[in-house]
Amino acid sequence: GKETHQSYIKYYKRLDEQIELQLRAKHKEIKSDIIPMETLIKHEDKLYENEEFNKFVACFIVRNCYCRNADLNITIVSDYDDVDDKNNFIVIRDRKIVIIRQDYKTNKTYGVSLNDKRFVYACKQLNYGEKLFPGADNPSKLQNRLKNALYTNEVQYLNTKIDEISKTGNLKELKIVSERRGSGLDQLITSYNLEF
Repeated sequence: GKETHQSYIKYYKRLDEQIELQLRAKHKEIKSDIIPMETLIKHEDKLYENEEFNKFVACFIVRNCYCRNADLNITIVSDYDDVDDKNNFIVIRDRKIVIIRQDYKTNKTYGVSLNDKRFVYACKQLNYGEKLFPGADNPSKLQNRLKNALYTNEVQYLNTKIDEISKTGNLKELKIVSERRGSGLDQLITSYNLEF
């Protein structure tokens, strides 16, 4: 009836307001914990200078592909013939690196081509046929290795990028982040610190 209908409208309006308040509080908390992009890049520079190439590669991938920790369970190969349809790979070519993520929650393949000279050089220093972090054969071991590689957790890398986009309003860049991470635009906007 009409009274029930109106009560539902009020209920959902109140629920929407509560969700909006919670999101604003969450975004405020995220923004207070943003790490400047320069800090992340300086961390990469230090790893590169110290020839800690596997750690440098991990940081570079997280910062440029906006990926999750599990995506760094990744094998280094030099030929597409070594790529299967279930696992994650770094394919090393002459002047570029192709990151292929297939072991993924959405069962979708994500491929990103990167041609940064330092990144290409660092990848070429890694052992072909091995994982980026050999011996990290379960999620907890990989997590421990990543704690020693990444400046912070992978979500904060994403938050830093999203914060930059918030300041510039560059929606094309947001679309790139969405495609590389494998998250919808709505998910990025509501779950991180965008202020659209």
